[in-house]
Amino acid sequence: MKKVVPTVILALIGIAVGVTAWFALFDKPPADQPLPPGNGELVVEDREFDLEKFISHFDSDGDGRISREEFEKGYGHGENQVAISAEGGVKVELEPAWRLLDIDRDGFITERELTLRNDARWIQHRAKTEARGLMAREWDSILLALNQPRLKAYEREKGGVARGELPFGGRWFDKKYFGEWCQVRTPSGEMYEGFLSEHGGRTYALMPHVTVHEVPYVPEVEAAVTADERVMVTEWAAPKAGSLIHGLTYETFGQVVRAMPNGFEHEGFIRREKGMLRVAVWSPRLRIVKRDECEITPLPQAPQAVYIAEVRKLKLQDADGALALAKRCRDWGMEAEALNMYMRALVFKPDAADALAYWGIEVKDEQYYPRK
Repeated sequence: MKKVVPTVILALIGIAVGVTAWFALFDKPPADQPLPPGNGELVVEDREFDLEKFISHFDSDGDGRISREEFEKGYGHGENQVAISAEGGVKVELEPAWRLLDIDRDGFITERELTLRNDARWIQHRAKTEARGLMAREWDSILLALNQPRLKAYEREKGGVARGELPFGGRWFDKKYFGEWCQVRTPSGEMYEGFLSEHGGRTYALMPHVTVHEVPYVPEVEAAVTADERVMVTEWAAPKAGSLIHGLTYETFGQVVRAMPNGFEHEGFIRREKGMLRVAVWSPRLRIVKRDECEITPLPQAPQAVYIAEVRKLKLQDADGALALAKRCRDWGMEAEALNMYMRALVFKPDAADALAYWGIEVKDEQYYPRK
């Protein structure tokens, strides 16, 4: 079994000075103590670290990665107890330890993330990125510095890829739902189009759809309530595409969030009205089709079918490919897909002019604002 003996590397993180973390294997970890003050980085003792033992200790299902549930069960427990050590041999509590190791925030700790912790290139990138008010991520050896919209897009796209799903209508779906694109006529004369697929003796149609949420909103009232009860509005784009929905114009795109009570988080097109916000959210639907009762016409050359065929071949980091597909989606009138592909490109190519223009984004200090 090959062993790796890391060296503790000091790094400057933003204004606060911290140092990077590493791992230690303990026979009996000390009692839990609070995380040291500062920016959350930990000082660790230079001890021998065995990568294979670390993974095998937590990875109970043998899939090569550590889930949150596995981490909670194995952290500081078992015959060969494993924990992260802060300066002075103090065992770090579970939550900050998890945040420290799950670098890409996808809910799993991988071997790549464990080795990345001692990568001088990553440490320097993370320090510089966080000093700029951005979030550091890494994909296939590509170092990323992401603002909040690009981070959300990255995590959404990366999660879809990890689950083996495909993007459609502003969301991600299992590949099994992408059968033939068809036109469906019901016995009542209703007509619609969607991807038809067969599962468990049923026929499903996956169709684009937008759900509109009405949120009571009076700025003066919101300013007077507590932060937990307040409706928070963050607008970061003004896309022309999709701005006309159900006959109404939506000026911006962003998030409308409230924590408590009856908390919610809506990301979509935003329309401000007197005493209310309308938030139009992409929400494609799966509909059960009674095939024997409907008239079904396959449309194999439809733009939607061509789009899915292209997406299947497109790698997440292929920004130029995403830009080219976004342009085709624009020509086809597939606005949700165009916006999605443009944002996917911006994750890896933040200065892509076509993408910024289509989303209606103005960039100031690497942050996104609605273009005036």
